Amino acid sequence: DLSFRIMLSSRLGHLLFKQELFAKAIPILQDSIVLVGRSDIAHAPEAIQMYWDLAEAIYMHEADRVAYEKWMLQAISLRPSAIAPNEALMERYLAWNDLEKAHELAERWELAAPGTIRPVFYMGRINQLQGNCRKAQIFYREAIVVEPQYFLAHFWLAFCDDQLDELGPAIAGFQRAIELAPSQWW
Repeated sequence: DLSFRIMLSSRLGHLLFKQELFAKAIPILQDSIVLVGRSDIAHAPEAIQMYWDLAEAIYMHEADRVAYEKWMLQAISLRPSAIAPNEALMERYLAWNDLEKAHELAERWELAAPGTIRPVFYMGRINQLQGNCRKAQIFYREAIVVEPQYFLAHFWLAFCDDQLDELGPAIAGFQRAIELAPSQWW
């Protein structure tokens, strides 16, 4: 049965990926994706995970940015509002300093998931990396209004406050970020 073959091969590919056996994971994940293309479950969460695993495996094994981006965009196309693949690709764009693509992704994400904070937060990060802390502050504050417990928005807002010599708000923001932060961050 096709669904069972997809499940088995995607799990095997995922486990190989988790074991950092990228060269072995890549062909299995590619075969799984071909099987998904022949099925009627192309929008299943498993397909998103397969695309994501394949993108990460290719990038970790071959450092192929183009292939990574292709497979991550494919994962995002299955569920444009999904946080995890959008955030993973966004973080890569920021690490690569590809702020134009990061901006485009944030705009598409905002359209797919209006009213959520992640695209707004990342618009703040993009502006901050472009050297525009004043504009970044606006996005961080907007994210905090929507989700007051999102510690990263408090952290980066405080960072911008510090950069702009707004020391009182910077101190308060860093203190708030520490209060809200999950323990693994400190």
